[in-house]
Amino acid sequence: MEWSLSLIVRVILGILASYRITNLFVFDDGPFDVFKGIRAIVGKIAARNMKLKGLAILFNCPFCLGMWVSALMSLLVLFPSAIGDVGMLVFAIAGGQDFLTSLGIRKKE
Repeated sequence: MEWSLSLIVRVILGILASYRITNLFVFDDGPFDVFKGIRAIVGKIAARNMKLKGLAILFNCPFCLGMWVSALMSLLVLFPSAIGDVGMLVFAIAGGQDFLTSLGIRKKE
């Protein structure tokens, strides 16, 4: 089976995947508080070593982290592979869902 997507579709998937991955690390606690724990660990490391303060800022700023995630995602866009495409597709679908949910957040009744 040949696996190929047009460049424009790959870019759109990359954008949505970058959005989701960035939100995952910056805003979400994650299952079993995994991402909350990562932010806490990075914060403790940065508190001990002021040279790594930028790392703590990175994990708390969606614009900063988004640039780095987008840079890495662009490699998946430009150099396709089946595994990379599946990973990008999973995060892109989750990113689309996350974006649509953020447009119309409803309170639980």
